[in-house]
Amino acid sequence: MKSKALSEPASFDEFKRRLTSSWLPAYCHDHGRQYAEAGFRSDSIDIAEIDGIDCLDAINKGTVFDVGGGRYRAAMSTATEPLFWEGSRSEVPRPITLWREPVITFAAVGRLARDFSWPKHLLGTQPSGWAFDLAAHSPHDPSRYRILGEVKKSAFEFWRLASELQQLALTPRTVKVSENTRKKWLAIAELKPRIVWLVGPARLELVLEVTYGSGDEVSLNEGNASLLHWNAASRSS
Repeated sequence: MKSKALSEPASFDEFKRRLTSSWLPAYCHDHGRQYAEAGFRSDSIDIAEIDGIDCLDAINKGTVFDVGGGRYRAAMSTATEPLFWEGSRSEVPRPITLWREPVITFAAVGRLARDFSWPKHLLGTQPSGWAFDLAAHSPHDPSRYRILGEVKKSAFEFWRLASELQQLALTPRTVKVSENTRKKWLAIAELKPRIVWLVGPARLELVLEVTYGSGDEVSLNEGNASLLHWNAASRSS
């Protein structure tokens, strides 16, 4: 028989219930932390409902899982991530808030498995070099990346990154961009994903198909969500 958590459809109310009744205690009472649950700021649950629902679904289905003490990973992750952020040690109880980026990251990884049919064993977070937040590995060679995904917690940050990456594709040597964006551009050139997937709050997304020319030439072309599908990856070389 399936557990209640697995059999019930995900909802935002259930996300909030699990957050405070299960995930927060696991995080706070980890032997390396020992924080008071009373320090949690409930007003930090300031996320799009669909992101919470997708995050819960990813955890329910085991695409993302807790390896102990509120430390989450997917099958191909290179590091674990918590769902919470800690405030100043000088405050008692120590403030704890929901960390928006991992919620959206787990939601996106879960969507790759649920909506785009990716096998869970090829999905991960914090891919090589940590310039990006999530990845889908090539079915033909799991040491390579089919999709590199980057999460931004706000629409402003999302569109700024999208604009700067597209500027770099046109004039990579002269355009001025943030150090963070430049790091991602270098990672694209090094890791050579076929798809770069930008993800923001409330399923805001941009799919960029990457092509490579001679030398360090990289082109980005806006595509549609079908490029994220497992079928597209399994058919390509």
